[in-house]
Amino acid sequence: MNERRRDPRFPVHWPLRAGHRTMGHVHGHVVNVSGTGFLFICSERFEVEELVEMEITINPLFVIRCAARIVRAEPIGDGEWAFGAVFHSLTGQDMSILSETLVAIQSGQADDALSFRPRRPLGAS
Repeated sequence: MNERRRDPRFPVHWPLRAGHRTMGHVHGHVVNVSGTGFLFICSERFEVEELVEMEITINPLFVIRCAARIVRAEPIGDGEWAFGAVFHSLTGQDMSILSETLVAIQSGQADDALSFRPRRPLGAS
């Protein structure tokens, strides 16, 4: 499969809360993120092309609120789904917080305890 992403993705473990059309609010977590999109895990299903309102907790001090469009959905077992999403709507302040966080992660300056980054690579035992 050819890589279609333009921006590098960074592994994270950020809690999220998303609006769901039938379940109200559901919870999950962001697995990786870039400046344009992210991959998240959730137990409820969203449809591809669905526009979803979300709150993503970057660290205990910062929560970004956004609308994201689902571009990929894949069952991953145990009743969970992996979703690829692109940011559709993000305020200037939230985009600034996200950008600054990605720069800190990329340069190795982000504190694991504050950014919720995993201590070992995803999928490692």
